[in-house]
Amino acid sequence: MKRKSIFGFGVLIFMISTGVLLMACPHGSGEPPVSDLEVKPTAEADPALAGTRWRSSGISETIGFVDNGNIARFFANVALYSIDGLTISFDMSKSLAIWKNITLDAYIKNYRQELEKYIAELENAIKQEIDPQKKEQLEKRLSVSKKELNDLMTDDEFKKELQEEIDNTHKMSAALEPHAKFSGTFNAEKTTLTIENLPVYDPDTNKVNKVKAVFTKEGT
Repeated sequence: MKRKSIFGFGVLIFMISTGVLLMACPHGSGEPPVSDLEVKPTAEADPALAGTRWRSSGISETIGFVDNGNIARFFANVALYSIDGLTISFDMSKSLAIWKNITLDAYIKNYRQELEKYIAELENAIKQEIDPQKKEQLEKRLSVSKKELNDLMTDDEFKKELQEEIDNTHKMSAALEPHAKFSGTFNAEKTTLTIENLPVYDPDTNKVNKVKAVFTKEGT
């Protein structure tokens, strides 16, 4: 039976690609970690989008706009974005290039960096936590994380499973590459976003389907 990473492969992809520790620190994170696989922003984040999350009622995809720069998250992939009036243009080329060519050694290196940061944040949180139940939960996370770090360096079966995930990511990236650039249109209030041809990867067929998706900004 396959084991699962505490992060999950897709989550870790986003963490590494954007340099943002997505879920690690229970009390929030500070400066984004530096990663060899990081997709760096090319402009400031749009003030109306920074830190927002958008959902679609028709598909399972969500869009998350990060605080630090013009980066949008589409689950495992990230896109640089630019805005012209009510039109937003996305470009996943850099993210896809990273994951199309990632090797097991490079992945393990970055995985180890993220786990070590997570462990350090957990240890600091445990020292500060005064609630016994929350402290116990943090200590359990810490124990699991330390075991995973050890397995990452010593468990050949775990490495084999990671290689299988990487092989699947190579296929996904290659399939999405011709569809890396797409655009959408906001309504006047920038509370809904319509993407007429959103590329959605189907791992069962290794094909990309273009779908119309309407996203709504959470909290509106």
